[in-house]
Amino acid sequence: MTIRRMMGLAVLATCLLPLGARAEPCEGNWEVEIRTASATSDHKGDRGTWVPATLLMDRSLARCAREFVLQPARGGRLALTGPAANPAYQITNALRQNISPTGRDRYVMPLIGKQRMEFWLHIPGGRDLMPGNYAGDLRAQITGQKAEGPRNLNFDLAVAPYVRAKLPTEGTGWISGTGPSVKLELGDLSRTNRQTLPVVVESNGFVQMSLSSQNQGSLKHLRNSDIEVPYVVKVAKRQYQLTDQVKIDVAQRPVRGQRVELVFENEAQPYARAGKYQDVVTISLFAR
Repeated sequence: MTIRRMMGLAVLATCLLPLGARAEPCEGNWEVEIRTASATSDHKGDRGTWVPATLLMDRSLARCAREFVLQPARGGRLALTGPAANPAYQITNALRQNISPTGRDRYVMPLIGKQRMEFWLHIPGGRDLMPGNYAGDLRAQITGQKAEGPRNLNFDLAVAPYVRAKLPTEGTGWISGTGPSVKLELGDLSRTNRQTLPVVVESNGFVQMSLSSQNQGSLKHLRNSDIEVPYVVKVAKRQYQLTDQVKIDVAQRPVRGQRVELVFENEAQPYARAGKYQDVVTISLFAR
């Protein structure tokens, strides 16, 4: 009697389980934001560019989605297309740790029920890419989602020209773009003088230097401005007079820094009036 009753209960339980095992379909909307306008670059290390990106999901999808998968849209390595040779890039997690690809170049990020997940696109050497627009293509998919295949993600990265310069008067600091003004004093003007001003230029583009003189290329007596002594400036063995603004082509993509020497010279003025003579020269740099 007791044995039969237990067997009947077991059969009843087996029949009831499937009725409560119906799962809701894994559905919901999602989107990926790749914010190239918010990209930042490193000055040291691999001098890379970091592009922030975010996956956003509906709550219903976040509860059941398993993995976020990215792949190169055309297969092969992750690379951008643009004015320079196609630069490679990497996909990293929110902590900027590289994600290693699995088979078929799949970059997999586990989803843990959150509606928002941050990640990065890292372009080694991106800071020093040739200026211009670069395009990228990715294929994205959320595994576990019902009835939706991969999507294509297209993004564009604009690389702007930059230029920095380091002058002895600035110590070890760098200045960007329009540069400083330097006071020029050549010493005893009764003889020929030469003063060298080394400028270290760093840029990802073609660099042009502009020189302008407060006194139109002359050293003026500080107590009597009517008295002046002309001078010249030499750059890469070419001589210029600063009666007007002078523009000089100085470097092509000196991404690791290039030394440019400005040499200021005057002719001997043995009968120049005693006193102190000075000019102010403004040095500006432009990249394109």
